[in-house]
Amino acid sequence: MKLMGFFVLLFVLASCGGNSATSLGADPASNSASSSSSNSGANSSSSGAVGPGSRELAEVTLSTRVTMDASNSTRTVGVTFNFDEQVQLGQFVDGSYFVVPAAGKSSLTIESLDAAGGKVQADENPNYLSHGLTDNSKNYGSHVAGEQLAFPFTASGNTTIVVAVQKDEASYGNCGTKAIVGECIDAIFSLTVLDSIPPKKAIRPSLSSKEKRKNDLNA
Repeated sequence: MKLMGFFVLLFVLASCGGNSATSLGADPASNSASSSSSNSGANSSSSGAVGPGSRELAEVTLSTRVTMDASNSTRTVGVTFNFDEQVQLGQFVDGSYFVVPAAGKSSLTIESLDAAGGKVQADENPNYLSHGLTDNSKNYGSHVAGEQLAFPFTASGNTTIVVAVQKDEASYGNCGTKAIVGECIDAIFSLTVLDSIPPKKAIRPSLSSKEKRKNDLNA
């Protein structure tokens, strides 16, 4: 059970499911996860828009940031993505977040990434054999330093940014064998960047795949 954080990382990167926050590795019986978006500027939204093939599109709001968090009985950790301008923000049917560049734009820039509760590392379309989601202080697992993202980061087309928050082991204890101590992961968050608004009941695409299919539950 104490290795939950690391093995959840491998499972999430190898699968297509899950929501935007994979909850804390410690105290798994009482885990809960939640995500919230913070809008600044205009609060306009699109609701019931119709896309190609007469499909109803997902609702979006204009925002310059989105905050995600995960909590259990002892603590809360989270991340905030800050954009350099307003983007179109929405959610897939599982509650995980997607962003689309502002109307008329083909890319968006994540200006910075704020963290609460621990150190963070980010990667674009990571996979379990090669990722930059730990600080590699113990040279453990499949870490590749060149995979770590630096901010500001500009994304175009369809891609997924995955962020891992490392556990504050000094305060909350470690999570497994000696080899992994110092690289325990508390929570994993994802943000999918798309080139257009997906269908209203779209499923979040795979975190690792470079092709982000906008699969619709109604299709």
